[in-house]
Amino acid sequence: MNAIRAFPAVATLLIPVATLRASPALLGAGGTGEWNLFEIVEILGIVTLSLLAATVATGLLRRKNPRVLLKVHKALGFAALACGAAHGALVLYAF
Repeated sequence: MNAIRAFPAVATLLIPVATLRASPALLGAGGTGEWNLFEIVEILGIVTLSLLAATVATGLLRRKNPRVLLKVHKALGFAALACGAAHGALVLYAF
């Protein structure tokens, strides 16, 4: 499966992350409503780790339904790779 066919699945996974808004718990003492770069890096790292865990889980479960889970496994892998690359780039930019 090439990256163009995997894009809808990856986009479906990333849309909830892209629509996050700053909640009062994340605003801190300032309460300005703006995202801090370190908060974005932290959240993107958590998303990457979650996608990586889901990729490993679908890889282990592929024995039961190999064709369907292979598509999901590849889409999760591409999403984890994209989120990991964005997380790494932001870390290098921030520090």
